Amino acid sequence: MLVAAVGTVVFTAGALAFRVVANNQRAAGSFQSVPLPAATGQNFYGGPLTSVDSYTAPNFGRCSQADVMRTMFLEEVSKSVAVFALPRGIHINTIRGRTLNLYNRLPQSLDTPAAFLAFLQANPDTATKAQVFVNYRGVPPDSATTNYTVVDPDTLESSTVSSTDYVTNASIFLLQPSGSNTQLWIRCVYEIDYVDIPVNPDNPDVPCVFASVRRYVADTLTHYYDVVYRDATRAQAGPAVAHFERADRAVYSETGLDKYKKAGNQPFYLIWWPDPGLNRLRGTTATTYSASTPQAAYAKHEGQTSYFLVVPQFPAF
Repeated sequence: MLVAAVGTVVFTAGALAFRVVANNQRAAGSFQSVPLPAATGQNFYGGPLTSVDSYTAPNFGRCSQADVMRTMFLEEVSKSVAVFALPRGIHINTIRGRTLNLYNRLPQSLDTPAAFLAFLQANPDTATKAQVFVNYRGVPPDSATTNYTVVDPDTLESSTVSSTDYVTNASIFLLQPSGSNTQLWIRCVYEIDYVDIPVNPDNPDVPCVFASVRRYVADTLTHYYDVVYRDATRAQAGPAVAHFERADRAVYSETGLDKYKKAGNQPFYLIWWPDPGLNRLRGTTATTYSASTPQAAYAKHEGQTSYFLVVPQFPAF
């Protein structure tokens, strides 16, 4: 009887503890179907997907995936010779190969993400594909119009499409040491995307944002995590990256850009990934920053995510 009584106490205490944890945990564990434009699903996953199932935020299982990817990203950055982060408004990028032909361009001239983008746009192999990226220095604009070329897979005819979007997405190119005098070698490409999912008759019942981070090697998706923020819009996301140039460049004064010339020894990025552990996309900014400070351009991220990365543009070995 004594053993039974002790067992009853233990199981009762366990049940009460489980109830308290279940009622107060932040990870609800629910998921929903996410409709995706056919072109977006094809570009993300390499297949004709028009919908995916994803967990809604907050979800600590997705946090575990995000932690693995963050560790992998930082390890790969430490082994890279250069990092170039290029923002996008649209959800399409097809430059994910392992090599880039230099065409007599000196690699040393690629000293900013803007210079790297100019190289891609002048390169005959990537000129058309690079149209999806938004040129920037410091922080990309809040929104931008992109003119890019699409090819009909049936007729092979090309046409130009114009799209105005919030610039919340980005592709991050990690370059590795090259054994060639005529090529750049790409270790991998990481991509950050926020996709607006409007209300529709079937699902979802409120505006949502489907957020994901993905890693590609030689055009192949190798790792990813995603999450759905309910009652959210892309306008709340903010820029995915900010770039700071060397302070020496302040010798040449440029209105609106001098505030990003802060790096003492080498240029670096601030990078924000979506946080599956927070229940909303909108940040908690209560501070108004002066337009003369760089914080004013990325204030939407305040209180928004714990996946905040400081990344050198030219990592040391």
